[in-house]
Amino acid sequence: MKQNLLQRRVQSEAQGFTLIELMVALVAGLIAISSVYTISKASSQNFHEQQRISQAQMATRMAVEQIRLDVQRAGFLGSANTGTERTDRKSVV
Repeated sequence: MKQNLLQRRVQSEAQGFTLIELMVALVAGLIAISSVYTISKASSQNFHEQQRISQAQMATRMAVEQIRLDVQRAGFLGSANTGTERTDRKSVV
């Protein structure tokens, strides 16, 4: 008789979750999903900002390199052209 009563009690307690337990589980899941979404969104925004900065730096580097090459070709950096003679010098004989 005691065993029968104990089996009924175990069966009645193991029927399922209560409404409160389900609501707590839903809220915990919602918090977890919200935090993953927030972290993912912030990470994505940070990635796009870093890409934008990287592209700006690359464009600046290319512009400076182009200016450096243009100035070098103009003769302001590097050696003078020694293959030509100046015609405005007066010869001393």
